[in-house]
Amino acid sequence: MLPGGYTERPHPADLCLAVWGNSRAQLYRHAALALFETLGCTVGPGPQTVNHEIHLTAPDPETLLVDWLSELLYESERQQACWQRYTLHHVTTTVLQATALGIRPARPQREVKAVTYTGLEIVEDMGGRWTATITFDV
Repeated sequence: MLPGGYTERPHPADLCLAVWGNSRAQLYRHAALALFETLGCTVGPGPQTVNHEIHLTAPDPETLLVDWLSELLYESERQQACWQRYTLHHVTTTVLQATALGIRPARPQREVKAVTYTGLEIVEDMGGRWTATITFDV
């Protein structure tokens, strides 16, 4: 298996992604990449690059992951942007500081209503690999 990545899992109604990485930061980065690659992107005329600084604090890693992806979705809609690259400057169990780089005007081709806690668990295995399964309400 690759050091980091994702795969879409079958789900009867929602979007479900299995994500993995060799560090907590890589897991969060791959979750964001997976989300926006899976949603696809339609770019409007005269595209420009845009970035967004994100500073989050949460009570636990799962909430931090939900908040991270929710912030990216919210800012995507607010700024009419699709995020393409992510630099995670600082990630702990409860703090995330990152920069998202994208393009606008752009819109995801699929709509996500919410990032859910359904079956969400972040696990570090004995080999140091981080995994999570994330379900999105579509």
